[in-house]
Amino acid sequence: MNMKRLILLFIALAPSITFAQFDESWNLPGYTPIAEIVILDQLENTEGIKKTGDIFSKAKGVFSISAINTIQNRAMEKLKTEASLRGASHLYIKNFNPENSVFSKTASYSASTYRQEGEINFTKARDFLKDNQLQIELSRKYNRNAWKVIDQIQSKPVQRIKVEDIQEKGGRVLVKIFTSENQAILCEVIGLSDTRILLTTETRGNEEFELLGLGIRDKNVNIIQNRQ
Repeated sequence: MNMKRLILLFIALAPSITFAQFDESWNLPGYTPIAEIVILDQLENTEGIKKTGDIFSKAKGVFSISAINTIQNRAMEKLKTEASLRGASHLYIKNFNPENSVFSKTASYSASTYRQEGEINFTKARDFLKDNQLQIELSRKYNRNAWKVIDQIQSKPVQRIKVEDIQEKGGRVLVKIFTSENQAILCEVIGLSDTRILLTTETRGNEEFELLGLGIRDKNVNIIQNRQ
């Protein structure tokens, strides 16, 4: 196999390898991986879970050469991906609109997102955030329109988090983090263990979302000064 083919093979395999590593390494309590999102058959099945929002997805085919089932599956995968990145554990499908004609093949879903109540303990999350020097170790970005999921390993320190930057609102744990470049990012805590935390944030309106995995920094590394 020549070098060009090796490079193309690496590019093709890298996203799926990273994707699997993310779900294995960052499957923290409170976070639901894409493959484990539950589809609710009836609204009566929402006992013990709380509505967190509404989302939609759409997938298109190329005229008659695209199988409608493939398009529907892609639209569902997009829906589950956004639900997972936004901290949901369950979906209730409100509308499903397929179009299967010679000239147009599309499938779209609209759904409400739900998550288990009390999954994230505010006191535990607050103490973890304020008591540790943290760094961003991995990010997962998803663009609803472009249908792209990009996983990236990082080692990006954040400034010491102040207690006033952490709050509980409507059952959600919100935190404002500041990067070393003093960039402020408003996030929601959706996963938490004793050594790691998962945060979700919107990076471009209601179109692009990012999941940030933060871990505890090595104490031997120079600590970023607190904001004045």
